[in-house]
Amino acid sequence: MGTLKISLLLDHLISAINFCGWRPFILNERNPYLIQATDGAGQSIALRIYIWNCTHGGGKRAADEYRVQLTKIPAAPKRNEHLIVLGWHDAYQVFVAFDPKRHIAQTGDSPSAQIKERALEESNRNMFAAHVNAKGETIIAMRPAFFMTYVINSSQLHKFGKSADLRLLNEIGEKRGETNADESPEIKDKERREVMRVIKQKVRDADFRDRILTAYKSTCAMCGIQLGLLDAAHIVPVYSPKSTDDTNNGVGLCALHHRAFDNGLVSFDSKYRIEINQANLKILSAHGLDGGYTTFTKNLRKVIYIPADRRDHPHPSHIKLGRILRRCI
Repeated sequence: MGTLKISLLLDHLISAINFCGWRPFILNERNPYLIQATDGAGQSIALRIYIWNCTHGGGKRAADEYRVQLTKIPAAPKRNEHLIVLGWHDAYQVFVAFDPKRHIAQTGDSPSAQIKERALEESNRNMFAAHVNAKGETIIAMRPAFFMTYVINSSQLHKFGKSADLRLLNEIGEKRGETNADESPEIKDKERREVMRVIKQKVRDADFRDRILTAYKSTCAMCGIQLGLLDAAHIVPVYSPKSTDDTNNGVGLCALHHRAFDNGLVSFDSKYRIEINQANLKILSAHGLDGGYTTFTKNLRKVIYIPADRRDHPHPSHIKLGRILRRCI
């Protein structure tokens, strides 16, 4: 397997940050990169990222052992920066994240960090995988959809080590967030228990989004736009106890139509016909907020695009309940 040019590694970073719903701003275009990432709520994080290819390396190395050849990391980053040390495995399309504290000012002419292929396979299949190498370092391998979740929780994730907690952490990925690991009495540390809870929800969210974007081919079901603007919208709102993360309770919508859908301005019926909520529109008009209505409706399809697999089609019961909760019928 060949290695990628450094510019392509940066492309994978930017794509991952965008996919996670954050907006990246590149402040330094040389490795280590400095990227300011901002989410929709205004939270902003400065990331100092070292990244290299993760390869086997050949020679006498064990067949299942891969490594990242680390350029020396001279010192800790500035106080307001998160230090991230990564490898990218192109065949598995996953990042490999190492504990920065173990690699700052690392000695040796050719420092490297190792990971087993099993962890790469599991992270590709399960969203992420935590692995402890021969040196006792906890390494997190992950798909791009998990990247910002890792960034925010990295300091705690690298503390798991060889313990029952590590097994429970991996179960979240294996069961795609459905395990009750965050409620387990085995986890004594409160901070670690909170990290498990957050990761459980993030894995669910990322898995749902991944399935919806795949089913809808990253295309808005209402207007057909792509441009990397697709969201995964729940048909039955997540605040309802009857909401699920099943693909048939989701629909791919661009940011504009997602907002309009959640606000009850636009919906679709059991025959997938798109409808404007006239009662809602009347209220907006009374407040002088109906500007752009003609353009908005002109760009709507008559019916929503539906996935090729019938199992992914919006379920009639979800459609009905969603319309009731949003007061569209």
